[in-house]
Amino acid sequence: MDNQDQITIVLSSDQRNLILHYGSSFGDEDLLRLVTIALKKGDTYEIHLTVEQLEGVLDQLADIYDVEANEDFAAKLDSLGNYLFNLLPGYTLEEDEFEDEEQEDYDDEIEFSQYSHCTGDVFILTVALEHAPKIWRRIAIRGGQTLHDLHYTIFDAFDRDEDHLYSFYILPRALKSRIDHSILRSSFEYTHPYNHEMGDFLEKVPDNAATTTIESLNLSLGKKFLYLFDFGDEWWHVITVEKVKEKPDHGEYPRILEQNGPSPPQYAWPEDEE
Repeated sequence: MDNQDQITIVLSSDQRNLILHYGSSFGDEDLLRLVTIALKKGDTYEIHLTVEQLEGVLDQLADIYDVEANEDFAAKLDSLGNYLFNLLPGYTLEEDEFEDEEQEDYDDEIEFSQYSHCTGDVFILTVALEHAPKIWRRIAIRGGQTLHDLHYTIFDAFDRDEDHLYSFYILPRALKSRIDHSILRSSFEYTHPYNHEMGDFLEKVPDNAATTTIESLNLSLGKKFLYLFDFGDEWWHVITVEKVKEKPDHGEYPRILEQNGPSPPQYAWPEDEE
């Protein structure tokens, strides 16, 4: 096979997030970008790499594996490496290997869903793009639902089509204007469950957004907090609490109440949309 022929690689969410987590160790930014913008198909992600590019990924994963001290992550790296190695010409993918990964993702979603309940008072939140505050969405969510639920509602509200890691930041003081990134160090961070799981490498491990209910945040009227979607492209949002302790109706929650401004293309750089 010529090195220019491309190999179709199907990654589970866990496999893709593992590569993105170690992305800073990859010397090839174009290669990492391909993984970042992988085509989402249901619960999987599809990318196309040449033999040379796939060998580059394997070399990077092998280097990371050699210095990885955490046994759990080392085992995941080893499993991912074996899977990708089997995709090289002349090797055959082990039967049922990918099906097992899909089942693990499905089991994770069931585990996370047990923390979310359509109970409690209703909170009305306005979510605005930090760089373009005239583009905003108003969302209703109940207190017993989670930040993970809020993430997916924002995802739908801005017409996004490929999921990424995210974090919410509850600020220790009022946000005056544009985001002062120094404030993030003293904020309470709630992150994507996969990023929380990999937090052993961080000095301060973020809390799990999938197990954090809205009512547990003690949000007050007028409170502002931050939401970061996609750690690569960095879409920052400012969330303002418009109403608290509203009585629920018989409609679906969370739900989008109002929208203002067009949704920017997901892969346009945020500053290009100002």
